[in-house]
Amino acid sequence: SMPWTRSDEGHFMTIPFYVAPEQLVRDKAEFARKGIARGRSIVAVDYADGVLLLAENPSTALHKISEVYDRIALAGVGKYKEFETLRKAGIRQADLMGYLYSRDDVTAMGLATAFAQTLGVIFTRDPKPFEVEILLAEISEDGQEHRLFRVTYDGTLFDERKYVAIGGKAEQLVEALG
Repeated sequence: SMPWTRSDEGHFMTIPFYVAPEQLVRDKAEFARKGIARGRSIVAVDYADGVLLLAENPSTALHKISEVYDRIALAGVGKYKEFETLRKAGIRQADLMGYLYSRDDVTAMGLATAFAQTLGVIFTRDPKPFEVEILLAEISEDGQEHRLFRVTYDGTLFDERKYVAIGGKAEQLVEALG
């Protein structure tokens, strides 16, 4: 809905309207949250022998949970095409890091940070943010605590403990798990 006015030459031209930056950020965030809320939730629970990743998924073709690298899994909710783009980029990044340096240098923390940077840039720069939320789980080899990371649509990174949920009913699920 762009306001129109007639210029002196008789041609119509648009008058650009101003939107405050903070309003634009709020609108983008609301748009992304609504898209993610439509997605079915995923839960991750840390237990003695590993991490349980649980997703409701009626599709046999579209996978919401996948292995990214040794001992590292990735799960996502929201727009599948956008999640799939990030998943493939994550696998490439992990393979490259493992090849250039060492397999031990590939960590869920490193990947989560890369996803956070990417989603942050997309949220800030692009007119339409990605409608995705990502979960990374890493199984420890040395009996230490397993790692759980959640990355939101705007690039915010959370280091979670014991359990986490993402997607439409995340808040209720976290409450129930607690």
